[in-house]
Amino acid sequence: MQKRLKPTAVPYIFKWSDLPSPASAERIRRGLKKEDICIVDGSTQTVAIKTREEVIQCEMDSLSFSIFHFRNDCDGIHFYSESFECCMFIFATLSPASNQLSYVHNEMLNIVIDDQFFLTMIKLWQHKTSFELSRMFKVSQCMAMNIFLTWINLM
Repeated sequence: MQKRLKPTAVPYIFKWSDLPSPASAERIRRGLKKEDICIVDGSTQTVAIKTREEVIQCEMDSLSFSIFHFRNDCDGIHFYSESFECCMFIFATLSPASNQLSYVHNEMLNIVIDDQFFLTMIKLWQHKTSFELSRMFKVSQCMAMNIFLTWINLM
């Protein structure tokens, strides 16, 4: 025996119906009516976002890899080289010649000379790839390789 709906049956009371019941539709309507509408001044929000972006950018710039961050971190510098004093001694030995460096690809570099030397030492001691060094020192891969080749030629 097959059951059939009566022609006057209302389908919203069955589970397979997508229509909300009148009571739930009324609750939704009342909820939307009570909802507070908040108007935000867009210019204030834009200024706040720009300020936050500038703060984050400054934080990222200060997080760049530098030999000077290891001045008081013996374990950290020992991971990359012998010691901070050893690195600075080698750099001081090469320093007179480093002032007249002629870079392999004649590029303007945005990395201080101490960190260029540190990049070269890390490449020699740790066998890091140019990709890793570029991310560590926030330079391009080509620039990292240019720095390395220039300092190797100097040594």
